[in-house]
Amino acid sequence: MIDALAADRVRIADLESQILDLERSLATLRKERNLAQKRLDSYTYPVSNMPNEIVAEIFIHFLPPYPLRPPFRGPLSPTVLTQICRKWREIALACPTLWRAISLPSSYDSPQVLEMSEQWLSKSGCGPLSIKIDGIFSPSPELLAITYRARWEYLKLRHAHHPSPLGTLEGPMPLLRHLELFGHWGGSLITGDEAPLLRTVIIRDESHLSSMVMPWVQLTSLTVELVFTHECASILQQASHLISCALGIIGESPVDDELPDIHLPFLRTLLISNPHREPITGFVDTLVVPRLRTLQMSEQFLGGEPIEALASFISKSGCTLQLLRITSEYPRVNDLRLYRSAFPSIKKIEFKKEKPLKDDD
Repeated sequence: MIDALAADRVRIADLESQILDLERSLATLRKERNLAQKRLDSYTYPVSNMPNEIVAEIFIHFLPPYPLRPPFRGPLSPTVLTQICRKWREIALACPTLWRAISLPSSYDSPQVLEMSEQWLSKSGCGPLSIKIDGIFSPSPELLAITYRARWEYLKLRHAHHPSPLGTLEGPMPLLRHLELFGHWGGSLITGDEAPLLRTVIIRDESHLSSMVMPWVQLTSLTVELVFTHECASILQQASHLISCALGIIGESPVDDELPDIHLPFLRTLLISNPHREPITGFVDTLVVPRLRTLQMSEQFLGGEPIEALASFISKSGCTLQLLRITSEYPRVNDLRLYRSAFPSIKKIEFKKEKPLKDDD
């Protein structure tokens, strides 16, 4: 028994020695850890040192180039920049440029979504706006958009709510430059006094253009996805300052022989498609486009003698084409050779399959 007690005393002394050694090691490790932490705490990352203006500029380049609109939610939305840290949130909320473009959601079932939209637009400051309202089944987003009518610069609307609060689009739009309409917008009324800067109009789907009032004369770019020949002629007679024009023409053939010539002295690019794949002859004969450089046309507009019809069109206009693109339901290589042989002065001649006018956004 005495021997066992003596052994325990020796063991305790040995353990005390080991504990002391370990405590010294722990003290050394803690000291090293504290020094390392102090160095980390004293280091300032370059991104944290950047001026707020530079960070804001980086944020702007994170988004699609204006007037394209970022997603309303998700990793590519400007809202994600408000969720990284307090500093970034403050910078993002203080940068109106981040909030100047918005695609208003088509569903307003949740009051939270409407509140988010209102907050988004309220952060956009006082500058121009790019707004898209797509697939509306409730008037709420349209009513919200009307509040900012004076700041519209780029506006894209899908008319699905009846009646629409935007209705005839009447009212002052002093900054509006670009307008794109989907759906039936017959009766829409925009005057040059209300939208003095409007230069581009895109009308998709079939609208009642004969009852649509637009400042056609001030436009430089016009796209109409579906338009009857008589409506198209009436519009083009007024749109004398067009530089670019894309038309999807439908209607009866041949075109009325009494239709007067349409003079477009500044037009440089003309795209004419045939959405219904029905021959429409005579319309091209009315166009006089002396500055035309790019022509894309469905071969069905040229009738049974397409090369002769095209030669007559070029001669009448006195234009110098640089690019000719003929579209056809069944493009043939031999036809391309015939066109190149008939028009050697045209730098580039192509044959493409007929396609509808494209929605780029």
